[in-house]
Amino acid sequence: MMKIEKIAGEPDRAGRYFTTLTGGTTLRLYPQVIADLGLYPGCELDEAAYQKLLEMAGSASAKMRAVRIVSAPAGIWSSGLSVRARIQLMPTRRWLG
Repeated sequence: MMKIEKIAGEPDRAGRYFTTLTGGTTLRLYPQVIADLGLYPGCELDEAAYQKLLEMAGSASAKMRAVRIVSAPAGIWSSGLSVRARIQLMPTRRWLG
């Protein structure tokens, strides 16, 4: 059985809260995960609840990453790259002969 020892009072740059569990495990959770599961310091989690927490944390992380990618400036992948960076991204071909 896991127990939540501490939830940080301030989020990090990405808006996640450091959550410390018994045994020294630290998770960075988005506020919606904390609210959806009703987590608080002293809250005990059985194995099923802990697995649900990990599943929801992974899902929230993937969604936030997708939002960051979609909301990136349009030119960052093509015109935003320097010529040198474009050359480095090009596939290399080896000629035998």
